[in-house]
Amino acid sequence: MKNRSLAIGIGMLCCAAALLQAGCSSLPAVALGPADEGRVITLAPGAAMLIRLEAQFSTGFRWEARSAKGLSEVKDHAVESPDTGITGGIETQVMKLTAISAGEDEVEFSYLQPFRRDVKPAKSFKVKLVIK
Repeated sequence: MKNRSLAIGIGMLCCAAALLQAGCSSLPAVALGPADEGRVITLAPGAAMLIRLEAQFSTGFRWEARSAKGLSEVKDHAVESPDTGITGGIETQVMKLTAISAGEDEVEFSYLQPFRRDVKPAKSFKVKLVIK
């Protein structure tokens, strides 16, 4: 009986994980970078999208994002590595941007080494977020 309960529990957990993965992969996605400085992104309150940024994690660099007014939230979502067999190559850092409240916000993306806070980011750019 315990084995059956364990199997059912594991099955439910797998189903929940699959649903969560399916929900995330159905989000709209946009690739961004420093060339997108000033770009305007429009979302409805509660809506989310995936932001894709090129990164090279082997150098200690990663992207961090900050909302100017707190009307949106940006969280790390995933890292996608190409299956090239090469260590230290370019990867894709995926972040989930969620619009929280109506209004206009600015999100700043900074490419930096988090352990070196005294050093200016190697790259940074801002996008305008219109939430309506």
